[in-house]
Amino acid sequence: MAVLDPVYKYLNESINEKERVAQMREDREARPNYGGNNYHKETAEIKGAGGVFVLISLAVGFLGLIIFSQVEPMIAVACVGQMFLFIGLSALLSQKLTFDNCALLLFPIIGAGMVFFPLDSLYRRKHDLPPLLTTNGIEAVAGICCLALGLAMIIVPFIRKAVMLKRCTLTVEATCIGLDSHLGSTSGTGTHRHRTRVYAPDWEYTVDGKIYNHLEEVYTNVGYPEIGSVHEIHVDPDDPVVIYRKNGGTVVVIIVGLIFALLGALMIYMMLIGK
Repeated sequence: MAVLDPVYKYLNESINEKERVAQMREDREARPNYGGNNYHKETAEIKGAGGVFVLISLAVGFLGLIIFSQVEPMIAVACVGQMFLFIGLSALLSQKLTFDNCALLLFPIIGAGMVFFPLDSLYRRKHDLPPLLTTNGIEAVAGICCLALGLAMIIVPFIRKAVMLKRCTLTVEATCIGLDSHLGSTSGTGTHRHRTRVYAPDWEYTVDGKIYNHLEEVYTNVGYPEIGSVHEIHVDPDDPVVIYRKNGGTVVVIIVGLIFALLGALMIYMMLIGK
């Protein structure tokens, strides 16, 4: 059953991690100069129906905001909220939750609140019950949450960069020994629909005479290195499988953050001019 897919995925990840550790021990025994890798980290991908639901939720969110912003603001807020909810749930189900991406939890939490409070307000208004929040209060909270989330997506990458550079103080030359890939999002319509293939580089480098491998977590179809090319990376000297390298994924996060920040600012502006 599809409902059990996250459970099966978790069990498979646990099995794969045990196999990775066992394989690493064998590699170290066979190659005394081998240090290790981070290959247990799995790819993030929204497949099939999940990707379709995300696209539908985005369309409903923006259309709902445009159509109901003046007619019934509570429905407009709920439409935007379901967008956060579906995107957050799809992202959480498509990848392993780690410290670096724990901010994803904000999406479904904020989305659930933006759906519940407006619909609760409509229900209470219809049945002459006292509201938990006023209409203006709900609009303000929704706009502020959307704006804050967007600003966080813009600011956090810079904070993470500063933290990682402080941790990864050793600069070494790494060789791209391979490109892991999978099919990304679907684009186009009808017979012209196609899925773009995205890539993540697999780096090999030497620290203190030992060879290490690192497979990047961010997959992209632009700006990825060629196999055999050599690039400078920043390595954590205490844990050499941890690296930092500037990549195109940061730009994508910032662009999405700008979209959400503008959406939140638009919601707040519409609330103010509607008074």
